[in-house]
Amino acid sequence: MRPCPFAASGEDSLSETVEFMREQLLEDLPVVTGSELYGVIHFDQASGRVARHAREVAEREFLACEPETPLAEVLEQMTERSLCSCVVVAERRILGTFGSAEVFDALSSLLRRRSEGACVASNP
Repeated sequence: MRPCPFAASGEDSLSETVEFMREQLLEDLPVVTGSELYGVIHFDQASGRVARHAREVAEREFLACEPETPLAEVLEQMTERSLCSCVVVAERRILGTFGSAEVFDALSSLLRRRSEGACVASNP
């Protein structure tokens, strides 16, 4: 999980939100309206879009999980639903995001432990 102490308000300016994501090197940013998780903005999809507010480009189809959710379950849901990230929440508080960088980190860690000597062309 990538800790994410930030969230955009649905009313935030999209251009300012994208600039903030660029400065913070964020792939994904949760969007809230009031105290509710509204959606997720993906940097690569939001940059270059023309809209006034963050909520206008927020992906409403998102996955949320708790920190204790098994990795396999999160990856299965992300794959089945063709999602590129998951918002990690605990007691209605956003803790972070789990996106492509974290998927590759987790995969790398698992492979290091399980497949010494495996190479790109091998089938583990």
